[in-house]
Amino acid sequence: MHQELAKLPVTVDVITAEFMRDLGAFNLEDAAQYVSGVNVTPRLESRNDDRITYRGLSGTGSSRNFFTWFVPSDAYNVERFDFNKGSNSLMFGDSQPGGQATIYTKRARSRSMQELFARYGSYDAYRFQLDVNRAVRENFFMRVNLANRRNKTYVKGTNDVFRAADLALTYEPFKTTSIRVEMERGATHRVRADSALAVNDVAATGRGFSTNNNWYYTSDGEILYRTSTFPDAIDRNGPSGNQVSLLAGQSQVVRLPNGTQKIFSGLDQYTNMLGTVDYNNRIVNGANVTIEQRIGKLAIEAAFNQQFQHEDRNDNSFGTSQTPPVLSVDGAGRPYIEEAIGGAAFKVFGNIAKAGRIAAVYPFDFGRWGKQLAVVTALRQRDVKFSRRSGLANELGAGLIANNGIRRRAYLDDPAFGTTRFWDQFLLPNLRSTPTFKPVLYECTTNMGPFVDIRYAQTQTASLSGEYFGGRLHSLVGASWNRLTRKIPVESAYKTDARGYFIHPGMPWENPSVYTYDPRFDLAAMSKMAGLSFPSGAVRRRTSTSTA
Repeated sequence: MHQELAKLPVTVDVITAEFMRDLGAFNLEDAAQYVSGVNVTPRLESRNDDRITYRGLSGTGSSRNFFTWFVPSDAYNVERFDFNKGSNSLMFGDSQPGGQATIYTKRARSRSMQELFARYGSYDAYRFQLDVNRAVRENFFMRVNLANRRNKTYVKGTNDVFRAADLALTYEPFKTTSIRVEMERGATHRVRADSALAVNDVAATGRGFSTNNNWYYTSDGEILYRTSTFPDAIDRNGPSGNQVSLLAGQSQVVRLPNGTQKIFSGLDQYTNMLGTVDYNNRIVNGANVTIEQRIGKLAIEAAFNQQFQHEDRNDNSFGTSQTPPVLSVDGAGRPYIEEAIGGAAFKVFGNIAKAGRIAAVYPFDFGRWGKQLAVVTALRQRDVKFSRRSGLANELGAGLIANNGIRRRAYLDDPAFGTTRFWDQFLLPNLRSTPTFKPVLYECTTNMGPFVDIRYAQTQTASLSGEYFGGRLHSLVGASWNRLTRKIPVESAYKTDARGYFIHPGMPWENPSVYTYDPRFDLAAMSKMAGLSFPSGAVRRRTSTSTA
């Protein structure tokens, strides 16, 4: 907008790098906790990225240097976060209805400086951060930001490691020309955790192998295939009753099939019920080029952004499908927790996004009566979103591969329960094979979650921000037009072989003939807003209206 936020009739909460450093807030979610009207779900209570809600509405994604940003944002290369409440595409681009955060990254400046930050905390958590800026020549500046951090919690097994590097360059070949280039690469490796627990208060009649056409892989070393006739009927019934809380300090009675009862006590708050097999890893590469040119009073900006983010995660580890994880008890009184890793357990998501934006800014000065700042922007973006979902099945099982999914079962009365060695036996490379059992990953993506989803976005905005009577009155009026379309594979592209293995149709540049525009996703909208702000004593009052 090229306008001071204080002079706009919209409420924007600004969290600067200095403020975050003073408070120990090192990512977008930490900073959001200091913004009124914004709620942040604690990390241990969420296994996804959508942890911020604006006045009860989800704030999916954010904007970075006015381009859509797809990944969680660490503050190591951030100058400030701006939090906008409510949809306002004039200010924040493709904004969500509840609100959105805009991220501004650090630029290379004309002065040389360096800053080293180091912190070590509880549970072996640490953070190292380096910021070095150099004036290489009088018109060429370079800035390097590095980060290496690890977050851990009181729950055993948690681990969240982030390493990233950002290089920013500024070149000013002429007094009226500025060229900025930014390149970033980062990687997150995260083992998630949950120490909450519930229990079914009625035990299974037998061993509780209740899911048909599944292979059971237990911590006792057993491997068996459950069918409609095997094992005995008594062992094919699962636990029942109510699911009641079993947190630390609580005790619950579970009824056994022989008419007796057994009391189970909650595990301590340090026990990770997800083990070491629940993970969410991410790699991001980004590049941004911005050219600013001034011609008299007219300022023109052209920017190009490219980003690639790759997310690799397991969404079906022990207890993940139920919150909190649920403890079951078999007919002999043995407690266990299990989870399927058959369909859609392992997921690879990502985005390959390219976007270009051009903006023009021109100030009008009407002397002592006031002045206006006109801003016109146009943006076009192509986002190739890919989704791969895989299950784990026994390749040597008969029939369809989907009928040979694998369920893991962990017995809590095992003396090794809770140790890294106990959980690691369930990691994919450690699953053992037999002459009749061989674990393999198989593609299980369907047309309900397309292999590839290519989204095209176009945005044009125009606005006027004004200042009148010596700064006593400020205004903002404008309009934004947005259009979204997408391409997806045609229905016939989702083919399977005789065993039910999905065959990937190929990426758009490999097999363009199978991709077509989705008629259900051709959307366009116009939004308009107008507002005034004026001081009343020491307080600035704002009033604004917007329509979409």
